[in-house]
Amino acid sequence: MKSTQIIALVSIMALAGGCTTTSGPGPTASGAPSADALDIAVLDQIPVARFMVKPVYPFSLQKRGIAGEAVIAFIVDTDGNVRDPWIMRATREEFGVAAWNAVSQWKFRPGQKGGRNVNVRMTVPVVFNLTEVPPPAAPAKNAAQPSGSPDSL
Repeated sequence: MKSTQIIALVSIMALAGGCTTTSGPGPTASGAPSADALDIAVLDQIPVARFMVKPVYPFSLQKRGIAGEAVIAFIVDTDGNVRDPWIMRATREEFGVAAWNAVSQWKFRPGQKGGRNVNVRMTVPVVFNLTEVPPPAAPAKNAAQPSGSPDSL
């Protein structure tokens, strides 16, 4: 029996300028990095995740035992919200959609440059991994056993 363990990498990497994108769901602007956003390398304080939604493993892929990943690019705005997310690449379209849906809901402490909050270009890889489930626990004891039996308390 298999179960899902989604590993969202904690480290968030800088988006390389000029990336092309694959098609993605929802509002993706033009799919190009925003001109008013800075690269993470030039910041005094990088954005720090403060709320992260785990992606939902696509059921059809989980059922077939397919693992994969997606890379989502986005802007962390001056309020710490994710803006203009897009799917840079994904091993399967379903992984891209699931990762996009999760990352779109994330919240950050904004990045700073020169003591003020700034928009920052970011990317995050999201890995979907299938792992073995530990053996099932022993069945629960029946609460309706007659009193006086050794199993009742």
